Amino acid sequence: MRVEAVSIKSVTVAIFIMIGIVAIILSLFAASYFRQSALDAQMGSQSRVLEVATQEMQQRLREHTFDIAMKLAHSDKLIEAFTLSVETGKNDELVRQLDDLCMAN
Repeated sequence: MRVEAVSIKSVTVAIFIMIGIVAIILSLFAASYFRQSALDAQMGSQSRVLEVATQEMQQRLREHTFDIAMKLAHSDKLIEAFTLSVETGKNDELVRQLDDLCMAN
């Protein structure tokens, strides 16, 4: 087939086929790109959720630790049990006081 014999219909069909092929290839590239972008956004979101949850847990732990420290510091029975333990070497009363304190929480 010679170049002069190519019809307008054949050229039009060939152009539409090439445009279709290019559109399919670009769609595949776009789908891949958007899929990766969605995964990256989801990973960023998950890491932020974990960061916030960790900060909340640390805050609760700080509050709980402070509460226990205040109870320990202001417990006259515990101070007496500690003093007795240091003087006599017997830890029974100190252990009982600490167990009672833990059970109260």
